[in-house]
Amino acid sequence: SDEESESDPELREPQVKRRRFHSSDKKRMKYEETDELGRGSDEDIIPFAEEEYESINCETMPQTEFVSV
Repeated sequence: SDEESESDPELREPQVKRRRFHSSDKKRMKYEETDELGRGSDEDIIPFAEEEYESINCETMPQTEFVSV
């Protein structure tokens, strides 16, 4: 019965799917990293409005000299 369960496609499929999803997940993470480095558009990275972004920047970053937009 061991051989049966091993050759059962239904039992093997989920593992393959999971593995495939994991590798694509890693690729996606790497892609997002390159996007953050300036390869993609800022709108893709910042989910909130620019006004909110500026106010948050002023609050979290004391160096106002750095926030020159």
